[in-house]
Amino acid sequence: MGVSSNTDDRSLHELYLWPFADAIHAGTAGIMCSYNRLNQPYACENPRVLDEILRKELGFEGYVVSDWFAVHSGRESLEAGLDINMPGAIDEAAIRGTGNSYWGPKNITRMVESGVDPIMTFTMATQRGINLNTLAILKDISSRDVRRDHAWLIRKIGADGIVLLKNLNNTLPLKAPKNVGIFGNDASPPINGIAFEETKPFVIGTLDVGGCSSTGRKMYLVSTWEAIMAEGKQICARVQYIFNNEVLAADDFRSIYPTPEGKVNSSGKLPSTILAEEKDYEIPIINLSASEVTSPGAWQANFTEGQFIEYSHFDKHGIKPLFQFGFGLSCTGFEIQDTVEGDSKRLKNVAARPDPNAGTIG
Repeated sequence: MGVSSNTDDRSLHELYLWPFADAIHAGTAGIMCSYNRLNQPYACENPRVLDEILRKELGFEGYVVSDWFAVHSGRESLEAGLDINMPGAIDEAAIRGTGNSYWGPKNITRMVESGVDPIMTFTMATQRGINLNTLAILKDISSRDVRRDHAWLIRKIGADGIVLLKNLNNTLPLKAPKNVGIFGNDASPPINGIAFEETKPFVIGTLDVGGCSSTGRKMYLVSTWEAIMAEGKQICARVQYIFNNEVLAADDFRSIYPTPEGKVNSSGKLPSTILAEEKDYEIPIINLSASEVTSPGAWQANFTEGQFIEYSHFDKHGIKPLFQFGFGLSCTGFEIQDTVEGDSKRLKNVAARPDPNAGTIG
């Protein structure tokens, strides 16, 4: 997680800052700094990012909180503009035992000895938190009933996001099918992630993941396999059509199933380009050797492509995609019959075409 994302200032501003700028202009109160480094300094102790760009250029007035254990310093993170250090302790052992923190008494003492005023620094961080609470108190936040049935909305969003990439011989919509084949990660999703451990048991199938105290109260949970069985279908191995479902949520299969049947016209568009072969991407998908993994100096991700990302990169280098950005088919058929040619009428009182050699209009 200590890899440094290295990019030029123009690409940073014209590409990567837009989502943050939009969020700030929409009134977001808090922003989290990440684990990785940006142009070498860690994100949570990077004055260029937290102070110059976030607060001065984008005008952010809220608080900055670190990701879990993303802080690697005391003085540097405070002076850079970090307001909340989560979870506070240096590591898991410190939480359970010593309680040592980069913002703890020992580091504060060192800051004073080195000429830094930690009281002023902490006061500024506290003030930003107070500003947030004041805004929350002044706003009229009415209660919302979150217990309503949102299943229809989940299914609609899921269906609207399905992209039809292939429809051989107009196979879709299905006409009284005997067999339906379901392929891909969501058919039987594996369990993996940054905290995977072989010694711990894991589940193959639909995994229910939550964080807050009330998230364990599930009214229902529909897995892909259960939804297939409920429709009385079996697995087959004949590919006649291809769907691209990059992000799905609860009730996801019940969003997919009406689409092959024709109850929903799949008309989503690809949010990214799909190339035909791995070599077309020009870099290995996995490019860390054993020596690089153990050498922090080698943890560099150099964004040398600048502004030429995604489809603009492929256009620049003449790489033909398998499915281009924005691609998406539809099951709807169109036929033109009984065309009628209307009478063309010339418009009257139309000004003469400007003379291109007459210069600019003053």
